[in-house]
Amino acid sequence: MSEWRLFDPADPPDFFTAEWYAARDRAPHLEQGVHRERLHTAAALVAHAVEQGAKSVVDIGCGDGGLLSLIGTLVDCWGYDLMPSNVAAANRERYVQVWHKDFVHEPIRWADLAVCTEVLEHLQDPHKMVGLIATNARWVVASSPAEETPESHDEVHAWAWDVDGYRAMFESAGITVTAHVVTESWPRFQVLAGTPT
Repeated sequence: MSEWRLFDPADPPDFFTAEWYAARDRAPHLEQGVHRERLHTAAALVAHAVEQGAKSVVDIGCGDGGLLSLIGTLVDCWGYDLMPSNVAAANRERYVQVWHKDFVHEPIRWADLAVCTEVLEHLQDPHKMVGLIATNARWVVASSPAEETPESHDEVHAWAWDVDGYRAMFESAGITVTAHVVTESWPRFQVLAGTPT
């Protein structure tokens, strides 16, 4: 079981700031083969939670709304993202409700189910975000890369977990993990679903 901090806490990188994201280009993950399988896996886990009673979904760090566009016919859903280019595309092209907000430092409107895909590895304190989800939602669906290490990881990722380490982060926040899938396509992602106790 492993979890790795990929930065020096005495000298945190600038990609923790909302300003760093301000001028970045849209990230159309739904159309990118590398992300398609993990988005559809996450959507299936959201659909299962809806079958179990989830009536609303908030997507924290929703990008350009790709996942929201997959689940929008199932449930009332909305999202938040740090990148204005993503927010504009989500609202104008995907026709989903997304707001530009620094969701790490500002309050958000919570829902029955909180989605947090490809976000935690970018945060200075992912454990705090998982704790907020555990406190404010009844279900969670999250994803992160499955095979990154200190020796091999995306340059703007602040944390990495193996499968057991990722699961342990959620369990330590009081979340019972109900599903934990590793995608088959490369690079592999881990997609987790759970219920706070």
